[in-house]
Amino acid sequence: MVRNVCVNKGERLEDYGRALELVKGHGLRSLGYVLLKPPFLTEGKAIEEASDTLQEARRIGFDSVSLEPASLHEYTLMHALNLAGCYQVPWLWSVLKVAQTASELSDFRIGGVGFFPRPMNVAHNRHADGSDDCNERIWVAIKEYGRTRSLDVFSDIDCACRRDSECDCKINEGPLHERIDQQLERP
Repeated sequence: MVRNVCVNKGERLEDYGRALELVKGHGLRSLGYVLLKPPFLTEGKAIEEASDTLQEARRIGFDSVSLEPASLHEYTLMHALNLAGCYQVPWLWSVLKVAQTASELSDFRIGGVGFFPRPMNVAHNRHADGSDDCNERIWVAIKEYGRTRSLDVFSDIDCACRRDSECDCKINEGPLHERIDQQLERP
C-alpha cells in the first residue's frame, strides 16, 4: 500500500526482481532508492517502512541502496499536505535511525544532499525555540558518512531536540487508510 498509494508506484516486488535479473544479466550494478517519509506516514511508521524496505532491497539483490529523505517541492502532493498542516519532512534524527538499521548493508548511502531543483524544505530537526542548533552538524556528518561509510561520524552528535523527535516517533494516528482518508478530506 505504501509503494502504490503513498509513493504512487505501480510496480510489484516481483517487477523489481525481474528488472534486477536483467541488469545483472548485462553485467551492470544496481542502485535502489528508498524514500524516507512519503506522504501519509507518521514519523515512526516512516522509519519502520524505510528500514524494512532497505532490508527488502538487499534481499532481492540491489548492489547499492540510497536512503533519500523526503523534501518539499512546489506543486507536489507533499507540498499541498504540508500547507494543510498534514505533512512535515522527516527529522534528521530519523535519517540517522534508519542509517543505524542499514549498518550491515555493504553499499549503503544517504542521499538528499545535492538537490536540483532546490526544494522548499529538506529533512531537518525542529527546535522549540526556533534555533537551528544541530541541523548543520548532522548534514556535515551525513556528507562525511558519504566519504567514509562509517557510522561513527554520528556518535558524538546530540541535541535537546532529539527527545522531541523520539516523542514524534511514538505518535500513532491509526491505520494508514484512515490517515489517508482524513488528510485528503481536510479543507
